[in-house]
Amino acid sequence: MDTSHLTSLVDQLIGTAHRSRSGRTALTLHGDSSHRLRHTVIAPVAGRELA
Repeated sequence: MDTSHLTSLVDQLIGTAHRSRSGRTALTLHGDSSHRLRHTVIAPVAGRELA
């Protein structure tokens, strides 16, 4: 994933987190076609806790 695409994705996730009741959102990104590599991006709203 290109860095600019990741920045855009994070901006979208932060917007979703602000609209959610829990104040957070997450998305798992999968690597190649075998899905051996995964990254989970977590976007909490400032001042909220992960419980």
